[in-house]
Amino acid sequence: MAPEGRMKSHLINLYVPLNNPEGQISAAYFEEIQKTLADRFGGVTAFTRAPAEGLWKPEKKIYRDDIVIFEVLTGSFDRSWWVDYRKNLEDKLLQEKILITVQEVFQI
Repeated sequence: MAPEGRMKSHLINLYVPLNNPEGQISAAYFEEIQKTLADRFGGVTAFTRAPAEGLWKPEKKIYRDDIVIFEVLTGSFDRSWWVDYRKNLEDKLLQEKILITVQEVFQI
C-alpha cells in the first residue's frame, strides 16, 4: 500500500550493450528501443551520451561492456510483456542475456 498522498509506480531499467559479437550495434536499434518504450509507456529516459560500464564475473574471468540504460516509469508491471521484449532484443542484438530490473517506487 502506498503511503498517504503518494502514488505507487514501477521504475524499470533496461541495460543494453553497445556491442555484440559482430561489433558495434547500430544506432537505429537504440532509436527503435526508445520509440517502442515511449509509445508503450508514454515516455522513456535513455542514458546514451556517456555510456555506462558494466562488469560481470560468471566464473574466473571478468567481462566488460559499455551499455546504454533505458528507464521507464509505469503504474503497473506487466512481467510477461517484459520477458517477451527481452527475448526479442536478445535475439535481435545477438546477446545471451539483457538485464532488466524493476523497483517499486512512490511518486510524491
